[in-house]
Amino acid sequence: MPVISDVVAAEIADAPTSVQHLFAEILAYAPGIIGVSPEALQLADTYQQHTIINAIEMTRRIREQHAHSLQNATPEERIAFYREKARTMQVVVPTQQTLSARAPAKTQE
Repeated sequence: MPVISDVVAAEIADAPTSVQHLFAEILAYAPGIIGVSPEALQLADTYQQHTIINAIEMTRRIREQHAHSLQNATPEERIAFYREKARTMQVVVPTQQTLSARAPAKTQE
């Protein structure tokens, strides 16, 4: 099941019509929607203020790397590339969650 966020939807609202049509196709799958909350905004602001992560710069860099790697790829090769990347994350994220669950609880001294 796809998951989208209100932030992505807001960005798509300002995207070209062709991108909006593709987004509408995703909506047909009844995706889960991650809403924006004050806590999420506060966390994002904290990250940006302390330069913990520059999401825009990071996303541009990743997309440029992918575009460079895929510049001569066929549509089938591009699809395989993205599916493999997604599959890798589907393995990594549950593993990290399992490790976090196994970590000993912090005690207060």
